[in-house]
Amino acid sequence: MADTKTTRPTNVEARLRATARAPWLSDWGKRALNLDYEEVGLQSPVVTSHRIAELGDGLKDVVNLSAGGQIHRDPPQFVMDAVRQAVDEKRFHYPGVRGDGDLRVALAEKLACDNGIQADPDTEILPTIGAQMPIDGAIRLLVNPGDDVLLLDPEYASIEPVVRGYGGNVISVPAHDTPSGWVFDPDDVRKRVTPKTKLFAFSNGHNPTGLLFSREQLHAIADLAHKHGFWIFSDEEYEKLVFDGRKHTSIAALPGMFERTVSAYSFSKAYCMSGLRIGYMAAPAAFMDHMYNVIRFEAQAVGALGQRAALAVLRGPSEEWLRPVIADLQADRDYLVARLNAMPHVRAHTPVGCYFVYARVDRDVPSWELAERLLLEARISVISGTNCGRSGKHYLRLSGCVGRQRLVEGLDRMERMMKTL
Repeated sequence: MADTKTTRPTNVEARLRATARAPWLSDWGKRALNLDYEEVGLQSPVVTSHRIAELGDGLKDVVNLSAGGQIHRDPPQFVMDAVRQAVDEKRFHYPGVRGDGDLRVALAEKLACDNGIQADPDTEILPTIGAQMPIDGAIRLLVNPGDDVLLLDPEYASIEPVVRGYGGNVISVPAHDTPSGWVFDPDDVRKRVTPKTKLFAFSNGHNPTGLLFSREQLHAIADLAHKHGFWIFSDEEYEKLVFDGRKHTSIAALPGMFERTVSAYSFSKAYCMSGLRIGYMAAPAAFMDHMYNVIRFEAQAVGALGQRAALAVLRGPSEEWLRPVIADLQADRDYLVARLNAMPHVRAHTPVGCYFVYARVDRDVPSWELAERLLLEARISVISGTNCGRSGKHYLRLSGCVGRQRLVEGLDRMERMMKTL
């Protein structure tokens, strides 16, 4: 095999570092690189992601254990039929910034029935491009330069760069890795609230740890938000992908919380529709008036075909389709956790709130270097823990949503390599 380890900057990495000092690059562009990680001996998660992508480009026989969605499974047949019908109906033109009216009505019914959220389909619901657009919109509209944003560490990798890009201060709130599993303590939020606190942002179920927030924990967060006047951003991408019979709770459904919460949802993960880029958000009308402008000036509209696919999910036999999918994912989750815990130097907890496993690797190799070595030497793609926060130096995120065949082959390769470290 050719030289499998390189410490030289890749082309894109070199360009990013060079342009970080360029006078033409805006402060947003510079801050969003998260280069401040390197001041404390870590690697920038943004630069690292570019580097890994370039190193992996063109590599053959790579087993994908980093995927965000169910890459081994097609969407439901009734969703594909709806897309074909939309093509036949020639839905190729702007659907309008607010999206299709029948979709918004169906979303309002779903939010009321499944989440306990009462939202007006005309003023408080908008289709979006996945759940990423609500992240950008919420932070853009709520956070001024110098505001504090409370953010779990670890957390979904795309939130922190957006906060930093808009000039917000990221105040880390730890999720605790305990012998019995990942633990969130609302008191950790309380200790970090100041007059500068503008927003608490989190994912529930939690990417990457799989933690699922209890109603009691959400009430504690809500009490703090009421007392101190900050907003909540709740990423509920994985609400339908909860295991072991647990129930998902939306913080916006708690008394008085809809008025200060931006809730984001997506059809990508549960229904294998990530390529259609369709999600939605719910928030107070006064906020959504401005979110309308974000969508209008950023994307003009959300794709017409994706909206018809989303409506098919809401009006079709989705729960019947999803039940065996959840059972299959839960079995693969159990297999992934068992295999990881059988490897030397690796420890993993069982997630309940999503299909990711955030595994600790107790070796001297930092996670960004280990992820690179797994890619180049073992031909496995995983996510470095530092992509999810500063606490991730000794963690990797692995996906339990790629199908058993990929899991078996990828974990066999990983186990062989772990025995050499």
